[in-house]
This record gives sequence, C-alpha cells and structure tokens, in this order.
Amino acid sequence: MKNSKLLPSALALALMSSFASHAGIAIVDNEQGRFAIGGDVEFDFDYRDKKGNPNQTPEAGPNDNSYGQGGRVLIDFDGLRTLDNGNYLRVNVELLAETTGNAGIDNAFFAFGGQDSWMVKAGRYEAFDMFPKGMDVFLETTGNTSDEQYNDGEGYFYQMKEGRGRGDAAGQIMYGHQLNNFYIEVSTLIGDRASFFGTESTHGTPTATASQRYYHGQEISADKDSFIVRPVISYKVGDFTLSAAMEANLVSDALVTVAGDVSNRTGYGLTANYDANGVNANLSYAYLDALNEKDQSIGATVTWNNIGLGYFWTENKIEASSSTTLNAGTAAGQTLNAAYEFADVMTVEDFSVFLGAYHSNWDDKDKVLNNTFEKDSGARVRLKYFF
Repeated sequence: MKNSKLLPSALALALMSSFASHAGIAIVDNEQGRFAIGGDVEFDFDYRDKKGNPNQTPEAGPNDNSYGQGGRVLIDFDGLRTLDNGNYLRVNVELLAETTGNAGIDNAFFAFGGQDSWMVKAGRYEAFDMFPKGMDVFLETTGNTSDEQYNDGEGYFYQMKEGRGRGDAAGQIMYGHQLNNFYIEVSTLIGDRASFFGTESTHGTPTATASQRYYHGQEISADKDSFIVRPVISYKVGDFTLSAAMEANLVSDALVTVAGDVSNRTGYGLTANYDANGVNANLSYAYLDALNEKDQSIGATVTWNNIGLGYFWTENKIEASSSTTLNAGTAAGQTLNAAYEFADVMTVEDFSVFLGAYHSNWDDKDKVLNNTFEKDSGARVRLKYFF
C-alpha cells in the first residue's frame, strides 16, 4: 500500500489549501487518504432601499424599502488521496440548507491530476474567477449579473462569468496545467442554456406564458444544447498575477430569435492582482459581444486587513435593429461597496461579524433599458462561523 504525501506544485498547493479551508474534522486519515467533514454557518440581516426608474410608468416609478433576514448552513464533504508518485484524486460535495427551507448543492465534483503538472475536474464547480469582487459582503445591482440570469430589457452587468459554471449548468469538465509561473485552464459548460434567459419580457408581451423566454423583446427558441468553452491563461511574477481569458459558445443557433443567433455570445476578460503586505487588490475588465448588444465592465477592489472596498462600472450599448423592440443607445451603471470584518468575536476563532453596504445606480439617458429600479442601496450585518 502506498503512503499519502503533500503535493509541492502550485496547482497542488491550491488544491490542498482549498481542502484545508473547508475540511474541519478528519473522519478518516490513513494510507488510503483523508476524508473530512466541515462547513460554515452564515446569517444575514439586511436593509434595502430601491428607488424607481423615472422612465417607467407611472412617473418616478415604484419605491421599495425592505428589511430581510436570510442565511444558510453549508456542510462540506471532502475526500483526498495522494500517492508517492504525486498523483491525486479528490471528491467534493457541498450541501446547502437555507433559512427559506430550500436545500441545494454548491459544489459536486471529482478531480484528479499529477504533481507539478495537470488536473482534470468534472461535475459542478466554479472555474477561474476573472472578475473578483473582493470582500463582497453585500453587493447587489439594479440590473442583471452574468453569474445569475439575463432578464430581458434590464441593465446587464457582464463579468466574464457566463461560462464559469454552477448556476443552471447541465455539465462541466475542466483541464488545468501548471507550468512554472504559468497556469493554463480550459473549462467547458455543456447543456441547455435557455434558462439563463428570464421568462418574463419587459417589453410588452401580455400573452407570455411561464415557459416563454425573451431577448430584446423577441421570443427565444431553443433547439440545441450549448457548448461553451472558457480558456484562461495566468502568469504570476512576484506579488503580481495577470490573467486573460475568453468564453464562447461553439454551437451555432442553439438559441435563436427572429433577429438571429442569440447563442452567438463571445466574452473577453483581463484581470490583474496584487497580493502582499496585507493588501489584496484587483483590477478587472470584461467585454461581451452579443446579438445587437455590446457590453463592457470594469471592476476595482482592494482588501486591507479587515477592510474591503470596491468600485464597479458597466456599459450596455444597444444597436439598432428592425427586429428588436429596444431603442438604440447606451446606458451605464455604477456600483460602490464597502465591508468590514470583526474577526474572532468573543475570542472564538473562525467566528466573524461582517458589516457591508453598497449603492448602485443606472444612467439611462437614451432610454434603452426598462429597469424597474434606477437606484439600489443596502446595508447588511452578517454572522459567519467556520467549523
């Protein structure tokens, strides 16, 4: 029987640190490998103040002030086996129990690879983050984000995440390779992507049913599964890391409207990171080329000790087309957020109280969007404990 040992490569160290950060109690730890159970508890107390869009009817639009409480318990099951030759296998499942009574799964993947070289991961996971948010204790926008859903007509905050994974992904597989200071990753997302688009059009479809999905006011037909490829290359020198990536659907006409191929969406991203002397800073750029729409975003975050700050800017450029109900023009959105962590509360290690706040607004002078809300602000108190 071969004994297990630590993996010295950067890829393997990332694997081991991820394992250690989630695995709290080792149930089995022997020559066969290590199986552990851990997790965290997270509860939020929120206040949100949303201001109506004056372009909506009635004039000045609706206002919404609300208090809320939510949270979840995450249970992490993690198994890792390493061999003397540096090969390893890992299985990870993260179960979620929410205060709403719903249950779900975060990660569920199987990974294997070799020391100082390669890794294959399959299942449900998040690939390389090309638009880091820093300490995002509370960060919402008045429109959509690319890691959730595209609701027709609302402002879209593209973040190079349409092919990153989890969400409504039907299947994922990834290959990663560490080569000296370079890390190369190619992740794929395979399956029906129709659910990425919302079922309610904001451009006047009173006869719409719950199963109908829209893009620029036109109903979407989904006849094929999508195959999204997301290659990333990252280079680290000293305290700096520079990464570049793209994501594109390789299947033509997977999602179509009378205007054309909605699934023909190609995104590009750059991100730079500095991590030293207690400072972790990120600067990111993302650009999306979609049907009759061009979107771009910039993100800047910094975390210093227990303080986090972030600024995000996005622009939607809607192009004129005879087959769309959107006006041609440009709309821009901005978001600011801040956070602070009180660590080791009551001298209990891994128990923190976070304070977070944000403000988001859209400038839609060309009236190309139909956001219900123009401004959105909020504040949060979060209780979090790792076990």
